[in-house]
Amino acid sequence: MPFVGILFSLGLIGGIVLYNQLGVERLKIDKLTGCPVKGPQSVTIILIDQTDHFSPVQIVDIRNQLNKIREDIPRYGMISIYPITSVREKIPAPILSVCNPGSEEEVNRLEESGIRARRKWTNVFSDPLDNVFDKVLMPNEAKTSPIFENIQAVSIKEFGDHNRKEIPKSLVVVSDLLQHSNMLSHYKSVGDPDAFIRSKNFQRMRGELRDVEIELIYLFRNTRNSVQGHKHIKFWKRIIESQNGRIRRVYNVSG
Repeated sequence: MPFVGILFSLGLIGGIVLYNQLGVERLKIDKLTGCPVKGPQSVTIILIDQTDHFSPVQIVDIRNQLNKIREDIPRYGMISIYPITSVREKIPAPILSVCNPGSEEEVNRLEESGIRARRKWTNVFSDPLDNVFDKVLMPNEAKTSPIFENIQAVSIKEFGDHNRKEIPKSLVVVSDLLQHSNMLSHYKSVGDPDAFIRSKNFQRMRGELRDVEIELIYLFRNTRNSVQGHKHIKFWKRIIESQNGRIRRVYNVSG
């Protein structure tokens, strides 16, 4: 047994030496965010509409969807959480931006142990997201709901960076999609999307969503039955397509 143990140790040391000699570049990682210093390898932005309350059933369903999104973030992929807020005075800032540092199954055991990887994944990535998910699903009613303006601001800020041109990009919008601002309001009717696209207000609010996969997590409001539904979703699909975006999925929230 001692001889077998010596052989195993020598083999492990030799493997580490060979790994280093092959010149495999180790990414420099920001300890606070878990992101590569040179930039994330994918970007997922979650834009959450807090301008109205969520029912208990909606909270559970939305939380389940957010958990699925978190689990699908690849190693060194970034996820940022933004609330929908006023953009008149400044560009919105994320509540949290973190990267998946790699699960126990994903890390190279020659670099770090599974226990250390699991602790890092929990402390840097999973737990902070859990805390923010709880926070953003708390009621925070507002007089306006500038959804369009926030999509524009976030798309320019997060997707406009030239260094992110070649990496996968996703935008998830959790909202009733009832736009309500000086530029456009859906509180009375949806309107014609093509007429809006031709308007000056659209030119002011449009963003660039080329190569961005978009997911709409759609909430129904009992007070807006005459506005929400198929025609409403169709309006948003047309608007997003006019900005070169592609809707990957529309999920109707229960409750």
